[in-house]
Amino acid sequence: MSKPMNHKLAKILLALGIGLSLVSCAKKPEEPRSSQVKKEEKVKIGEMTGVAQMNGYFIKMTMPDLLSVYTPKQEGLNISGKLEGGRILKYDLHSDDRTYITRISIDCDYRKAAKETADVLNAGFEDEADQYKAFTIGKYSGYKKTTVYDSSDKTYSKMLIDYPVGEDNVVLQIYVEQEKANDLDEVTLAVLDNIVVEICMEE
Repeated sequence: MSKPMNHKLAKILLALGIGLSLVSCAKKPEEPRSSQVKKEEKVKIGEMTGVAQMNGYFIKMTMPDLLSVYTPKQEGLNISGKLEGGRILKYDLHSDDRTYITRISIDCDYRKAAKETADVLNAGFEDEADQYKAFTIGKYSGYKKTTVYDSSDKTYSKMLIDYPVGEDNVVLQIYVEQEKANDLDEVTLAVLDNIVVEICMEE
């Protein structure tokens, strides 16, 4: 083969190589930034366990990573979790401008039934609008008090829920504050369906 022919063939091969390279780059998928952020956020929360000391026994409450069982309706939130006083599980989800807020608090009561706790708390309020009322959510029942703030889109729901543990019952106190968010049932059920509650004689 002559030198001109070799030179021409080299040009053709080079052009094909560049073309294939461009096709390959064009088809390369973009990295899903939102999922990466979400994955990093999951690591920040992790599993949390709170232990409440009662009269001669302990109640242990363990929640898995919240984002593994609950997906917020809005993406790009700042999400954190902390254990307060060794027993109260707290979560904070909010947008940068704090127009979207969900705050969750999980604790327990020493009484044996949600009605007992509700009756004690209701005794301090004559107006029924300020009292806990019976409610059900999923397969769970208890008492709930909801406050709606007129000056904003904020609601504050306090729930006392009977949670069976074997033949016993634990009263869970779940407080959820939301602003510009409307998935109270979803986040509450995510907690109730996935929390592990144990009654122990030792911590």
